[in-house]
Amino acid sequence: MEVSCSSQLYPIFIFAVEEKPEIPLFNLRHCAARLVAAAVQRLFPHARLIRGEVTDTGFFYDFDLKPPFGKDAFPMIEEQLRILITEEALIRSHTMMAKNAKELFKHQKQPLKADEMESLGGLVDLIQIGDFYDECPGPYPSSLHSLKNLQLLDVQIIEGLIRVFGTVFHRANDLKKFLKQIQKLQKRKTPSHWLKIENISDGEGFLEFPCLDQFDFLKKFWLEHCQTDGISPVQSPTLQRRSFLEQYGFSGFGEGQWLLPTTLAPAHFEYMKAKKLLRVGEFCRLAQPINEAHFAGLLRSRCYTSDQVHLLCRPEEVVGELISSLHLLQKSLKMLSIEGKWFLTSYGKRTKRTSERWDFSLKCLKQAWEQSDLASFPLNEGEGNGFDPVAFVGPRIEYHYTDDLGRQWCGPYVGIWTQAPTGNEPMIERSLFGSVERLIGYTLERVEFEN
Repeated sequence: MEVSCSSQLYPIFIFAVEEKPEIPLFNLRHCAARLVAAAVQRLFPHARLIRGEVTDTGFFYDFDLKPPFGKDAFPMIEEQLRILITEEALIRSHTMMAKNAKELFKHQKQPLKADEMESLGGLVDLIQIGDFYDECPGPYPSSLHSLKNLQLLDVQIIEGLIRVFGTVFHRANDLKKFLKQIQKLQKRKTPSHWLKIENISDGEGFLEFPCLDQFDFLKKFWLEHCQTDGISPVQSPTLQRRSFLEQYGFSGFGEGQWLLPTTLAPAHFEYMKAKKLLRVGEFCRLAQPINEAHFAGLLRSRCYTSDQVHLLCRPEEVVGELISSLHLLQKSLKMLSIEGKWFLTSYGKRTKRTSERWDFSLKCLKQAWEQSDLASFPLNEGEGNGFDPVAFVGPRIEYHYTDDLGRQWCGPYVGIWTQAPTGNEPMIERSLFGSVERLIGYTLERVEFEN
């Protein structure tokens, strides 16, 4: 689902309060969603709490209430927000057993929340704002004044539930820039290249011209690269056995025995082993298990097209292969005129079995970067943008670009599969484009369209 923000905006009063230290924006938005829920519950005591989620641009909270309210309730909700920020300066956190949290929500007359606690089990992190309680991942800010730059954006009825959208930033200037960009995008006319018909698919759409034309161009460029780089293009089975993927530590999308894979690394490894090949690539369709809160049209959907190349090489050849891959990625980025930043990221957790490979991979990636033509660019360290489930288990160098709303997206990358069952032969994975749909969406966003 894509959020369409209302044209009329309702600012919250700004308080000049010093904050230190700042919590991550992700956690701040989780807390802001609960603050909005607390305000709604004060205004509508019979509203039943469903859930709060963080999105790329802010947050939302779902309520069950009959009859539902609309945007005309925003001024009243904001008044309650002002009262809460003024009155309840402290945020309290509680960690308790799920069964105790269930009893708490029963006492609070929130049966849906009580049922949710029962399904969680173990320990639950709860946030308390006045007499309001809700499950919320920490850390929390020490004061509600940290949520002063909060903005309600929209309200929609989705499957009978009321969904209130909002956003929050650490600094007022960041909020101001975001709202200004939202208004600018609302005025821009764009043709439909990504048609969604809700009763056909969840999160995907029909690609239309000129998207398909750009697909053909990128695939042709990729195939030419394969020919010059000695890579054997293949087409793997679309559906793969659950047991096969799980034996390599991966999963897929779907139910039952057959899954749409999240990566082709295991299939390519088996193919290379059977055919005694060292360089295999595929222009392929992959899945990612995300929830509808994080859908973003072409930029992120359940399934996407990507180019994946896997290379087997001797340990002494790894740095050279990585340098060659980095130069190839830079050539692709120049051709596509994409501006962004390079990141050295580490996904997943190292184990005792893979610890030595992990250290070797990081060392090789850093060494390749220092010896490449990209050494003059800064190499930032990070853990990704927090929303895209990454099937690649191991460190890698990624290129991140930013869209018009300030959202950061992962594009081309190169890394090493630390858990590949290859003995002493490291397995490199690289992608010239990352998600092809994302790249096309990013390109279309930079064009001022006219219908």
